[in-house]
Amino acid sequence: MDGESTRFEAHDRAIRYCTFCPKLCRHACPVAHAEARETVTPQAKQALAGLVRDGRAPLDAEAVDVFHRCTGCGLHATACELDVEVAPALFDARAAGVDAGVVHPALADLEAEVRRPVGGPPLETSTGWFPGCSASDELSAAGLRAALKIDPATSSADVGCCGYPLLAAGRPEAFAAQAQAMSAALGGAEALLTGDPICAWTMRVAWPQRAGVAAPNVRHLAEVAGAAPAAADLPAALAYHDPCHLSRKLGVTEAPRRLVESATGAPPLELPWSAQGGWCSGGGGLLPRTAPTTAAAIADELLGQARGVGAEAVVTACPRCHRQLSDAAAEAGDMRVVDLAELL
Repeated sequence: MDGESTRFEAHDRAIRYCTFCPKLCRHACPVAHAEARETVTPQAKQALAGLVRDGRAPLDAEAVDVFHRCTGCGLHATACELDVEVAPALFDARAAGVDAGVVHPALADLEAEVRRPVGGPPLETSTGWFPGCSASDELSAAGLRAALKIDPATSSADVGCCGYPLLAAGRPEAFAAQAQAMSAALGGAEALLTGDPICAWTMRVAWPQRAGVAAPNVRHLAEVAGAAPAAADLPAALAYHDPCHLSRKLGVTEAPRRLVESATGAPPLELPWSAQGGWCSGGGGLLPRTAPTTAAAIADELLGQARGVGAEAVVTACPRCHRQLSDAAAEAGDMRVVDLAELL
């Protein structure tokens, strides 16, 4: 393990603390809750990373599969007294697998799928729109028209991928190269607006930390949109779901609720797990690709929470969450899922 063990060096504290913890955050891990097995609790995943690092467990396909049983949602941290971050260690454990040639089969072609920046001069605009890879064209245009009052065809900053899939797949060097290329392509924009919290977090936090790239002035549309027009076609019983990267990682919880209230005339219903303790949709960390059944079960749990408070519809401020919840709702046929951009 000498070659791969260097991937774990920055995470020694997290691995040690988690290994000897009595699973205090087990209840706050959506993956462990969905699969109901100890192997995928945060404590067990970190302990496995330590065993692999120390050469006491093989870095094989089974271990790599366990390392991929994480959405990167950070919900566990709400129950951790020591402020331990689990996802960074597990993402680098995935990188150790890539180094050793043990790649999750669902991600074998991932690097070829990531959209590279287009050629040409850097984007030149006061405020650019960055819809992200997960947003539909319709929702991207809707959010842009409402929040920026400009034409998405002429002001789009959709020049490529922010690089998050590469980071989550354990390709940190490819992620850094993507971030640097994207930074150059977007360098002429004074500010960026996005409807995807993961893109916002990646550019604001992960680019400086993992790629040495200066963070652009990027904000989620919920942070800048003043109000939403009245919406007559929404059910009165409307719940708001807090996307993990928007709430826990960027600290944005009240602005989306104000937008929902301005559209409906009433505050949204609150889920049992909400605000910075909101439940994950199952859409992050590439889990829908590496463990689709688990990802679907996490979304089902969230919709169950919405039913429990009497909601007939759920609003979320993340296109990945929207897709996960929409797929789960389609199976059940009893819940409408709305992207915050639709309200705008």
